[in-house]
Amino acid sequence: AHSSRRRNIDKISGVILSFAHIFSDLYTMWDKVGDSKSVNLLLFMAGISSLASTMDVQTKLEFALEIFDVHRTGRLRVADALKIFGGINATSSYFGDAVITPQAIEIMVEDIYLDQSEIFYMDHLQNIA
Repeated sequence: AHSSRRRNIDKISGVILSFAHIFSDLYTMWDKVGDSKSVNLLLFMAGISSLASTMDVQTKLEFALEIFDVHRTGRLRVADALKIFGGINATSSYFGDAVITPQAIEIMVEDIYLDQSEIFYMDHLQNIA
């Protein structure tokens, strides 16, 4: 029984180390300057948040936006939307998943915001997903 437990612990440790390696690689990918200071941790967490769920795209987006919305205003500025969606896209590309171009992200944001500087993101989640 002891050796069986040990094997299970070793398996779990291997999975944790594997995730640590992935997070480290993703952090390196986000660190454009190479100084570890240039990574906005809120954007990083929102960008990789899709890894925390196997739910549908709308649920993943809602989770990402809620992570970023630390003050719980429900609002999202254009510049932040571009960064968050770009980050989610970059994380997807790291895993070889289908991605969209930065231009497609800009067009999507323009279509949703309609010349507004910010929106209540919950009102637009379906359109974003």
